[in-house]
Amino acid sequence: MEIVPALGLECAFNNFNYINKMMVITLTPIVLAILLVISFVLASMMKNEKAKNLISYLLLLLSYLVFVGTSTTLIFYLKCNTFIVPSDHDEQSYLYRDYSVSCNSPSYKLYLGFAYFMICVYPIGSSDSLFFLLKIF
Repeated sequence: MEIVPALGLECAFNNFNYINKMMVITLTPIVLAILLVISFVLASMMKNEKAKNLISYLLLLLSYLVFVGTSTTLIFYLKCNTFIVPSDHDEQSYLYRDYSVSCNSPSYKLYLGFAYFMICVYPIGSSDSLFFLLKIF
């Protein structure tokens, strides 16, 4: 579920490109999950089982809702289209989802490591953690 287009961030910020979109889509669920985990710990300290069950449900719902959108965004960050400029036969690569981002630019290369790390967190880590939770219960 992609929420970034609904927020209209592309209109609010002049230079909001796919790199910014990737950052928002990947970091927002982590912040929400941290807040939910803190709430879970507080509910555990107060021995409130009803709140713990609700927070557990919200964590699983969050992971379900963001899995596809974040995974797709991260995978498409790795896909570039290469074009040959007819005048000087030079190759130029641009991000498949946003042609304003050059795959040869320093900013793209800077966030490439972040994208690989987040691929380990979301597509790989989320599915592994859900499998682990299902195996326990």
